[in-house]
Amino acid sequence: MKRMEAAQIPFAICSAPPPRQDGHHLLLLSCENSKSMGVADIFRAYGWLDVGDLLRKQAKQQ
Repeated sequence: MKRMEAAQIPFAICSAPPPRQDGHHLLLLSCENSKSMGVADIFRAYGWLDVGDLLRKQAKQQ
């Protein structure tokens, strides 16, 4: 987080929704910022869940 702040990469953290709210948090990255998208690519490469992509897919299905 400190590295992202130092590199001025926009991000936000929020509590995870139930049933995972106990100590779990979501890292939210802006899809409109190239630095944020670079960070998201790194997280995806290591198997982290891309919440933004999941929400986009669900929105398209409705």
